[in-house]
Amino acid sequence: VFTNCPANTNLGCNPVSIPACDPGVGATDDCGAATVTCGAVDATNGCVRTRTLTYTAVDACNHSNTCTQVITWTVDTTPPHITCPTNVTIGCGDSLDPNVNLNLGTATSSGDNCGTNVVITFSDVSTPGICPANSTITRTWKATDTCNNMATCAQIITVVDTTPPVFTPPPFAICFNPTTLAGSNWLGCNPVPANIPHCVVSVTATDN
Repeated sequence: VFTNCPANTNLGCNPVSIPACDPGVGATDDCGAATVTCGAVDATNGCVRTRTLTYTAVDACNHSNTCTQVITWTVDTTPPHITCPTNVTIGCGDSLDPNVNLNLGTATSSGDNCGTNVVITFSDVSTPGICPANSTITRTWKATDTCNNMATCAQIITVVDTTPPVFTPPPFAICFNPTTLAGSNWLGCNPVPANIPHCVVSVTATDN
């Protein structure tokens, strides 16, 4: 009977060393001592490696028993594939969130050589343009696989201001509304300049 048969274990990605047979594995027998030996068999399935350690205990009458430990690990040092969206020009008021502004696009990955999940993230670095509303954003997309191998690509987002400001309300509505050109609002001929309203004081404008 084995006293301490090792449990199966997964070493994760790219382990530095792989355990060999453990000399501390022991067994007992009801009629005396038991001798324990061990053999190792390695196998490869794509990026997945396994080492099967089989311990055999034999007593003086040649009765035997075995215990098996399977050690699994992954060998993956290759970054995943990544494809960046095309460079794009947007307005200064447009969203920089690719989930909101679909014109920005998102990076894609055609997968990983080991078939593991690939997580895509991005980070931005903004460079000011010639006016406060203009800028150039370098968006670095990163694809990371389960073994933490990474691949990056860069997308250039140019932010420009091409929209003129908008009057609120339009000056025409304040100064030249035909419905006000009658009665007491009509200044008549040759009014004194000081009596002419300076409607520009009431004019405001907004910009995107």
